[in-house]
Amino acid sequence: MKDGLKISRRKLPHWELGGSVYFITFSSITGALPDEALRIVLETIKYDHNRKYRLYIALAMPDHVHLIIQPLIKEENKCFTLSEILKAIKGISSWRINRLLGKSGQVWMAESYDRIIRSEKDFIEKWNYILINPVKSGLIESTEDWEFVFIPD
Repeated sequence: MKDGLKISRRKLPHWELGGSVYFITFSSITGALPDEALRIVLETIKYDHNRKYRLYIALAMPDHVHLIIQPLIKEENKCFTLSEILKAIKGISSWRINRLLGKSGQVWMAESYDRIIRSEKDFIEKWNYILINPVKSGLIESTEDWEFVFIPD
């Protein structure tokens, strides 16, 4: 199912085409988060896998998160929007992270980077980019060592 192309803009352009697969990155507003906060955001992302979207991969870094997802149909042949999906992920994980840290307020930047994946080559490039991110950042030596990644079966 493909909804019509929708283009919007804040600081970044956002292109949305129902049924497409997306590479998404969103960042912490405060910098590095503790490990337990990374676990929380991954748990939150996992929750709506096969409910609102098909999740291909999710990886949490100390200060940002990468996803490859495909929104699912919700009603009347319309897919969940990226806005709906990210509002839920950011809102629920923010509430839980703030509770963990004894804080309040925004955890994630309001705007996210999103890109429609247009080919298998593009998908593989984004997949590899996500997995190598903790290595390139100097956090680990091998991708297998990063604990904050989820790849559904």
